[in-house]
Amino acid sequence: MNAARRLTTLALLLLSAPVSTLAANQAQLIEIRSSPCIACDAMSQQLRGDPRWAALSARISVRTLDRDQAEAADLLKQHPVGRLPSWLLLNADGEEMGRVAGAVSADAFHARISQLLAQRTTLKARRYRTTDTTAEGAAATAEALESFHAQGLGDAGFAWWMRLPLAVRGQHTGTVAVQRWRNRIEFLQAAQRGQPMESDIGGQKVLADPALGCDRGLELDRYVASTIGLPAETRRNHLQAQLPAMQAELARGWFSEAPACVDGASLLLATADLYAALDDAPAERALLKRAAADTERRLAGKPLSSDPALAGLQTALQDRLNQLDTESHPGAAR
Repeated sequence: MNAARRLTTLALLLLSAPVSTLAANQAQLIEIRSSPCIACDAMSQQLRGDPRWAALSARISVRTLDRDQAEAADLLKQHPVGRLPSWLLLNADGEEMGRVAGAVSADAFHARISQLLAQRTTLKARRYRTTDTTAEGAAATAEALESFHAQGLGDAGFAWWMRLPLAVRGQHTGTVAVQRWRNRIEFLQAAQRGQPMESDIGGQKVLADPALGCDRGLELDRYVASTIGLPAETRRNHLQAQLPAMQAELARGWFSEAPACVDGASLLLATADLYAALDDAPAERALLKRAAADTERRLAGKPLSSDPALAGLQTALQDRLNQLDTESHPGAAR
């Protein structure tokens, strides 16, 4: 049985367990979102349409906070959030047991939350395992780096990595998951520091990862924005090289009859940003029109209120097309 199937089996076993099994945790699950947020709507919609959600809600406290509400300020100081939506699982003392960052599939969400509830440990406690030169230590290191990335803490994540003993870093660097999250932390740090050359190097490493999947839109947008200071020809060549992988991810992740990605907006808009950075307005317009037609097809016969994620995407695409029209015909804006 592979790892994904084991996690799914664990999720189903925990969700069918008696309520008393998990009551001692006194855990709370907090959704951090904003309005409007297309990815947040897409994630929320698929979770609430899944029977496992009702089972989970009966076992632990679940609530939603808007990132911009005053009520969320103190929580976010203690548990920074680097992307939306984020789901924080906290124990009775308010310590983080772990989180799910971004719009992921319902299977991945429930498998992760069930795993965290089964472990009954905090993220901080699990970090003590990172100095073990074992598979368990490598897994703890990858989880720690992923956590810093989810919090949007590039400097802190890289500093934490560098404080690990040299022998431990050398051992864990050979692990695919550790290498992946170390690369993403280094790229995040360079982008946040406004370092175009370092962002170019780090971004290319991250975007070369074939397992990047639905996060490709997120990282591509960061790459486009953070490399503006490069020499124009160098940047253009490096951006052009990202097109094939992005087009393949769009085909698999969103334009497929069974889309692999919950959040199509990040893939679509990041690709549109890439075309814009390449000064290819016709390709940008063609993509937006194709996406708008696809969204209209998916919404056919549905009231907009029944699918806020697609409705939000439809609005975002139309706004982008209107912006292109204004740029092509400045007089139309008068």
